[in-house]
Amino acid sequence: MTESKVFIGFFLVDGQPDSAQVPLTGNGERDRRTLAAAIRARHPDAKDIIPNGTRFETVTDERGFIDSTPGMVLRNVFNVDAVGTIDPLRVVGRVFFSGAPYDVQLNLLRAQGVVVVTLKPRVTGANHGSIRFSNQLNPQTLLEDFPRILAEVLGRDARNLELDIREKK
Repeated sequence: MTESKVFIGFFLVDGQPDSAQVPLTGNGERDRRTLAAAIRARHPDAKDIIPNGTRFETVTDERGFIDSTPGMVLRNVFNVDAVGTIDPLRVVGRVFFSGAPYDVQLNLLRAQGVVVVTLKPRVTGANHGSIRFSNQLNPQTLLEDFPRILAEVLGRDARNLELDIREKK
């Protein structure tokens, strides 16, 4: 598994949120120019591109994908360690919500027997905090139904939802 560092920029392009990602070279001026060129290449006809924040990330070629198999349920997306302890938090994707970039995180509340959705800001120091939705999902919900249910939970304020779920080959 190969790891690489990337520089991610968040922008408002003609009033719509978008992001671009480029390899991190360590030369700040060059990285910013490359990022600006990347977003301009995606939107060559844009009249107005406004920077909205940046972030550094270490990504792998697998990027933490969840390999979905037939019959898999939400409870199965949470990692279990060697002792059998379940990690109750799992980042499952990314979204722009009300124009701001967020990671989509699932929280398994075992005592209540539910899964809740939380949006965590991708840009540190942003003027917005975490958003926790009151919708409670059943941990036995089929994973194949999750994208549709998540779109309903997030509503019309969500744009560019990307989930790290793929069918196992």
